[in-house]
Amino acid sequence: MQSLYPNSSGGGGLIEPFVNWDKLIRCPYHWADDVACMYEDKIDICSIRGDNYFMFGFHPIHIFLNTASLEQYENAKPFMKDTQKLREKCGNSLNGAKSVLERLLG
Repeated sequence: MQSLYPNSSGGGGLIEPFVNWDKLIRCPYHWADDVACMYEDKIDICSIRGDNYFMFGFHPIHIFLNTASLEQYENAKPFMKDTQKLREKCGNSLNGAKSVLERLLG
């Protein structure tokens, strides 16, 4: 099998769903918002072809905050129970989780 996406695009090569020992279908992911926010080099989401398997992982808090960096998330953590202050920590980066999700769905 050939790789769907080369390592340079962030895809990490061929990853496919598989049936685990417990008969559950496991779907490994290629990209996750919590990992992506730790790296300065971002994947060009628009370059991903929609005709192949490519799994994304999103966390609700990172969508809400539009998390683009680990620093942004760490600054927001003390306010997780104060929605007003938490709103003030929301970002507007094009590399944030919400922005990425919107481009994927767009």
